[in-house]
Amino acid sequence: MSTPPLARFDLHDISNLTPHGRKKRNARTTRRRRTKREKKCAEEFTTARPPTQFRIIQKKLRPIDLFPDITADFTQRKAEQKQLVEAHKKGPKNIPKPCEKQIFAQNPTTEENKLALETVKDLFRFIHSKYNKIYNENSSKLVALVEFLKFEDLTEEQWDDLNFLCLFLQDCKEFISPVASKS
Repeated sequence: MSTPPLARFDLHDISNLTPHGRKKRNARTTRRRRTKREKKCAEEFTTARPPTQFRIIQKKLRPIDLFPDITADFTQRKAEQKQLVEAHKKGPKNIPKPCEKQIFAQNPTTEENKLALETVKDLFRFIHSKYNKIYNENSSKLVALVEFLKFEDLTEEQWDDLNFLCLFLQDCKEFISPVASKS
């Protein structure tokens, strides 16, 4: 039997790191991951260099419930329906089969919409300029590459590309059903 290769650090060394040592180790790890992500992005997406005014915004995403009352009501009704179905499965002779209608969340009121809009205005930052990259937090893969340009600054080739994209989206519109969309 062969022995496993030695790890870079022993458990004893890691546990004895000072706070400053842990901070340096975490900074190296972050820098290494960022460099790896940038190299992978450059290999997968394009060989062209980004413009000089690019920026990467690194933020942890957390889900926001804009309509908590509606969500609580919807969750409660789904739980009640699930309990009725389970009770019916345990004793189908004693408990009638519950209705299998799909449960929908109620539409928000005007006041709830106003509160949600205020929440969005307070918590979100509007990105409106320069060159932005958006990554998937879990897989570190590139999700979007956004560059904001003024119409006056577009070259002829960029205008052609923009017109082609707009025409393509216009032609595809009839094949996209807004009802089937989950967003």
